Amino acid sequence: MTDRTLGLAHLSLIELTPPQLVEVAAGAGFEVVGVRARAVTAAESPFDLSIGSPLLQQTVERCADLGVSVQDVEFILLNGAVTQDDWLPMLDTAAALGAQSVTVAVDDPDRDRALGAITGVVADARDRSLTVTLEPISYNSLHSLPEAFDLAQHADCLILLDALHLLRFGATTDQVRRVAGRVGLVQVCDAPAQRPADKAALVAESRVERLAPGLGDADVTGLLQAVAPEVVVSVECPSAIGRRTRSAQQWAQYLYDTTVSAIKEAEEGHDD
Repeated sequence: MTDRTLGLAHLSLIELTPPQLVEVAAGAGFEVVGVRARAVTAAESPFDLSIGSPLLQQTVERCADLGVSVQDVEFILLNGAVTQDDWLPMLDTAAALGAQSVTVAVDDPDRDRALGAITGVVADARDRSLTVTLEPISYNSLHSLPEAFDLAQHADCLILLDALHLLRFGATTDQVRRVAGRVGLVQVCDAPAQRPADKAALVAESRVERLAPGLGDADVTGLLQAVAPEVVVSVECPSAIGRRTRSAQQWAQYLYDTTVSAIKEAEEGHDD
């Protein structure tokens, strides 16, 4: 066990509906979940979590029945074409789920336009008692920790740190420590040191080829030691190979156990 709040990110078991994700997470010992309210790729099944939808109501009821809460809803990709009409429905869904935060990623090379959009999302989120976490992603235009921190400061939002992307864009533990005061959520997994050859391979790794915490070369221990103990740790670890011999429930339990082990290792390192 650990005193940290542990969450299961939807991408770890993206084939599950949100109510099914809640059930599996509860069975494995997770306290919170991250919900993918919008399909990101054609391979994903879209979930109708719009206000008034049966699936939204079922998810809320399952959370209440099992004592699991929704930590984060993902994600809004600001690419220069997304407008308030696109993000408001997701914010409304997040509020209805009782989520704490909504994840925003940026794939827009125009910094001023991106900052304007982030600021707009932050204002609308605040109206719904939601926090925005800005996630730098290795294959998007926003793919560095210093730049994410700069945008987050200007937009007055928080940052989401994903262990895989930190490894892939070469963030250091010192950089993590410098931005730790703005970290609102940490996502853990692992990966080999060797960087995929191109963007397509980076995307594939991110979506279906991650390793459980402790099985690769990412500095998961350093990441956990650098952020405050009250920051929620969510395991985001989709793996086609890992799922070959494990059911959804078995995979969730495996991720819970490996994440707890990683946290214990980080805490023991602090004691040293």
